[in-house]
Amino acid sequence: MTLEFTAYNANLQTMTKATIIFESSFAGRISTRVARYATARLDPYHASMRYFELAYLIFTVGYLLEFFYTLLKLRRAAVEMLKDGWVWIRFCSMIASLVSLIVWYVYTPFLANFNQTTDFMHPNSVEDFAGWILLYSRCSAIAALTIFLRSLEFLAQSKPRVMLLLRTVKMGTSHVVIYLIYIFAVFCGFVAFAQNYFAAYSSNFVTVPKSFLSCFYLFFGQNSAMTTVDGNAAVLKVTFYVLFIICFYFFSVQMFNAIINYAYNRVSEEMEPQLEAERRSRKKDAFQVWCHRRAGNDSHAGEGARGSQAGENSKNGGKDGPSGGAA
Repeated sequence: MTLEFTAYNANLQTMTKATIIFESSFAGRISTRVARYATARLDPYHASMRYFELAYLIFTVGYLLEFFYTLLKLRRAAVEMLKDGWVWIRFCSMIASLVSLIVWYVYTPFLANFNQTTDFMHPNSVEDFAGWILLYSRCSAIAALTIFLRSLEFLAQSKPRVMLLLRTVKMGTSHVVIYLIYIFAVFCGFVAFAQNYFAAYSSNFVTVPKSFLSCFYLFFGQNSAMTTVDGNAAVLKVTFYVLFIICFYFFSVQMFNAIINYAYNRVSEEMEPQLEAERRSRKKDAFQVWCHRRAGNDSHAGEGARGSQAGENSKNGGKDGPSGGAA
């Protein structure tokens, strides 16, 4: 049985299409309940954000034109340029920004007048608008993430410590990928074992996808699927759980840390001259600041000493003056 309806929230100015699916057995018992919602906000636009949107659009288009101009200008070096990961991050950032802006400016006028036309009477229209809003939200999220990631590129050009971290990630990426493939193979072995043995005792392991999701949740610490396994499989249940925890919580985490530590130590040795130069520069700057402060304190102390000496001289002069007159 399927229940479908459209709801309008006047306080939040949203239209929601709800689809609820009930699956029942021949005896009438409801075994599965699935609820799906598609929500479209009708007034996402604010006049105060107009100038920020315009500036964002100008900078995005300008940066995209500069990007393609650089590729055309450096035709021979374009292939080498495309091997840089930061180039692809910048490109994804610009594309996601443009898509989000296009969706925003195209569909915002329709959303503003959506509840004043007959479109709200058609649930499919609500679902279509909700889909476009979801696309806008996803593209905006990708754009925001890549914009913050690009800040690391500029920091790495001036901060050796940031460059150290980025080069560590770059060196350890290949080893991490190989190790993840190894871990995935071991994980699939656990999934196959759980699906073959626990399927007769729990509905969470009756199929390969359900067994994969149950083991995936167990990997993140949620053992609700294991609690549904019948007590008749207690021996293998405990054995499976202990081996799973030892393999993924002890061995896998420690191996991952070892890969990162190895890459960090290698990069630290290669960048030791730059790091030493940075430390010397910091010590030099600190010493100069200390010298300036010391010079300022000495000058203030000298002025204070001269002021006190002048005060004493004036007092002595005042005493000598009357005595000389009396003489």
